[in-house]
Amino acid sequence: MGMLTNASTLRSLMGLTKKGASNKVENVEKAYSYLDQGKYPNLDTDACDAVLMAMMARYSAAILLGHPEGVPQRFLIAMCNATEEVVGKGRNARTRIKGILHRREYWVRYERRNYDVLLAK
Repeated sequence: MGMLTNASTLRSLMGLTKKGASNKVENVEKAYSYLDQGKYPNLDTDACDAVLMAMMARYSAAILLGHPEGVPQRFLIAMCNATEEVVGKGRNARTRIKGILHRREYWVRYERRNYDVLLAK
């Protein structure tokens, strides 16, 4: 199984709040809070997104492996909250669990496949 989130969820989990052009600056600043800017200068915004997704994966793996020490509290709550909430209205109303790790829609099935590769000389 693999876990996927959208950009909005990632920004929320990372505590990013700015909109428009300033969100790119905020994105870069947040990425460099995890990296040494001297070793990795001039990252573009796509690379910074990758850094933030990698940190999300690191935090999620720590939680799933039973080692939540060092995972930010906001992230722990967003991932593990078992509170149920009602979403939608009228006949579209349904109950879902708030925590991301509990929600089926964030998970995708991973199936290992074998591939044959032919190398031509």
